Amino acid sequence: ERGDRLTATLTEKEGLIRWSKKAEFFRALSLITQNGVGCSVTESRSFDHSGVLLDLTNNNVQKPESLGVFFARMALMGLDTVFIQQIMRVEDYPRHGYLRDAYSYDELKAIDDMAYSLGIEAVPFVNTLNELMRDLWWDNWCPLLDVTGVAYVGNQKTNEYLEAVIKAAAAPYRTKRIHLGIYPAQGVGLGRYLRDNG
Repeated sequence: ERGDRLTATLTEKEGLIRWSKKAEFFRALSLITQNGVGCSVTESRSFDHSGVLLDLTNNNVQKPESLGVFFARMALMGLDTVFIQQIMRVEDYPRHGYLRDAYSYDELKAIDDMAYSLGIEAVPFVNTLNELMRDLWWDNWCPLLDVTGVAYVGNQKTNEYLEAVIKAAAAPYRTKRIHLGIYPAQGVGLGRYLRDNG
């Protein structure tokens, strides 16, 4: 039954689980399994959300179905949030993720569905100034670069590209949250931006 905190008890005759979030229900199951008969545990949340960052880029691209076990383990620990950094396909930018195992909309939706079924909020994670820009090393995208691997900040074409990426990253997920990172962008403003703007 629902409550304001996690409670797990198991006697010879009955078991009782109370939880405030779905992921806590699975944590309570793991506590009962670990402690057996005589289990009596009460926990209060210290944070509104707790979870992990899952990097599905750069040699860590996984099939969506393989993440089910990972999400189940998260739920058994009571974790309710996963930030997902992924490479996805972006409409009007066919080279985004080119030769980098970009996820389709349907694959990311399946990942979100698996997490949601266990009470975990999947939140897209996008690096906007540096990591993302490795896709811009391709020929006709060079005007979007400031220095190698770093976006040309304030450029209209860069803004259009980032908007398309953010929309593509957010679309498959139920959440209204998104994490926009600015991974260390060494040299930002010191290349094409400096030449054009002083």
